Amino acid sequence: MRTFTLLFFLTVCLSSCQGDGVLPVFLQFNRNSMADKISSGVVTGYTETRDLSYGTDERFHRFDMHKPTFEGNPEPSVAMIMIHGGNWYFLDKGFNDGSIRLLKNKKKNITVFNINLRLTQMKGITYQNQLEDIGQFISFLERNKKVYNLSGDYILWGYSSGGHLALTYSYMNSKNRQIKAVVSVAGPTDLRDESIRNRLYSVYNENLTELVVGRTYQEDPASFAKASPYYYVKRNVTPTMLFYAANDEIVPWFHGELLADQLNKEKNKVSFVKFEKDTHNIESMDESFDRIFDFLKGI
Repeated sequence: MRTFTLLFFLTVCLSSCQGDGVLPVFLQFNRNSMADKISSGVVTGYTETRDLSYGTDERFHRFDMHKPTFEGNPEPSVAMIMIHGGNWYFLDKGFNDGSIRLLKNKKKNITVFNINLRLTQMKGITYQNQLEDIGQFISFLERNKKVYNLSGDYILWGYSSGGHLALTYSYMNSKNRQIKAVVSVAGPTDLRDESIRNRLYSVYNENLTELVVGRTYQEDPASFAKASPYYYVKRNVTPTMLFYAANDEIVPWFHGELLADQLNKEKNKVSFVKFEKDTHNIESMDESFDRIFDFLKGI
C-alpha cells in the first residue's frame, strides 16, 4: 500500500509539471553538479593577476589568478588550484602557463589559481612542508571566497611532482568535501618504487626522492610509503582523474594504473587514461581538459 501511494504521488507531481517543464525540487538531482557549475554563465575571457601573496614566505607563497569574465552578471566560480612540476626541487608556477592557456580556451566558469610552494632545494623542506603550503592556500581561499566570487568548490590539479602532492594532500584530507576532485598528470604515486627512487637526481647529485621524504630509503623505508598517495587510499577518498603517458621517460605509466586499481578496489570514483603516443610532456594536454569536464558530470 505504501509503495502504491508513493508511486501515485510521483505520478501526480510529474503530471502537474508537464505544463511548465519544471521538475519539483526534490527530483532535480543534478542541478548543482560540478559540470553544471563550470558551465554556468557565458564566459567571454579571463583577467590575469600575477604574483599575489597568500602566506608568510615572500618568495614562495605566491600565486597567479586567472579569473573568468562574463557576458552579463558574473556567476560564482569553481576554483582550480594548479601545482607545478619540477621534482619538488625546482621550477615555479610558470611551468603551468601552457596548460592554463589550453584550459582558458575552453571558456569554463573556473577561476585558476596557479601556485608556488616552498621547494626542497631549501634546507629542511620536505613534502610535509609543501602539503602545509597547499593547506595554507586553501585556507586563504576560504577567507577570500566572497572577494574572488568563488562557489567554495575546489579541484586540485598537479603535474608530475605536483600531481604527487595534489593526490597526497587530497587523500590525507578526504574529509574536506569542498575538494570535489583531484587530477594527477604524470604524478608519482609510490615513492618506494625503485624506478622513481633511483632515477631522480639534482645537478649536485642529490637524490630528489630522499630530499622530499627527508630520509634515505636505507634509513627508513616506511617514510617513503608515508609520503605516497597510494598508501592513503581508502573508501570515499576524493574523486580522482589520472593521466599518464605510455612513453614517459620519468614517471612510468603504471604508477597511475596501480593507483587506479587500488581506488577501484575500495569502490572510489576514478578515471585512468593512458595516452599511448605521449611522453612526460603530455602532448594530449588539450584533450585531457575535455576528459576532466566529462568526469565532473558525475560529481
